[in-house]
Amino acid sequence: MSCGMHTCNECRIHATYQNPSEPDGIPDDNDQIQWGYGGYTFMHPEPHVIFIPKSSPIWGSHNTPLNSLPSRHDDGRIHLPLSSQSIAYPERVKHILDMNLGEGSIFLTCKCWPPISPWPFLAKFQHIAFARTTYQCPQCFKKEDHPHLCDCTLRERFLDRWLCVPGYLKERQADDASLKQFYPQDMIYSQAMSRSAPGTCGCGARLNALPTRSIMVVCRW
Repeated sequence: MSCGMHTCNECRIHATYQNPSEPDGIPDDNDQIQWGYGGYTFMHPEPHVIFIPKSSPIWGSHNTPLNSLPSRHDDGRIHLPLSSQSIAYPERVKHILDMNLGEGSIFLTCKCWPPISPWPFLAKFQHIAFARTTYQCPQCFKKEDHPHLCDCTLRERFLDRWLCVPGYLKERQADDASLKQFYPQDMIYSQAMSRSAPGTCGCGARLNALPTRSIMVVCRW
């Protein structure tokens, strides 16, 4: 890490924090421990359902003692927030972490049914992606000094760097400032949490009127 701080795997920043939990209530007739996995995306406080991978040796078993279950960060399938009453398929965390951010907005491979949209899954990830990229028309891209098209993934920019939590929080402050700088009218924080991509270039050109391949995704990492 650039700051030189030493941190263990459990204490560094993770894209998804996934821990087993035991629901409130009375045990079933067999006194089996009924547990489930839930967690968070980065350090946002809203909890999500996060399923363990099907390849896990404890997949399908819900009577393993809770204190013997390992944490499973950055793995499995992320589902809706625990407060949601909607219906959707879970999305693979691996797909989100390994998506090339230079190819456009993060998207789901699984289905969501109205009134739910992909955003309960993706909003926290999109906020980071928008803060560290700028969407431009070809004309503005040519005016950039040493432009660099983005080909980053969330995995390489966070997990592979082994980033400590204080370092991440410092970067998140810079992300908020970046959003206001590059998207002063079209992409403030609250909009980044609910939209798929900025609609206009800094020059005012409508990006959604351009072919997808004509939109330049400039890296700000």
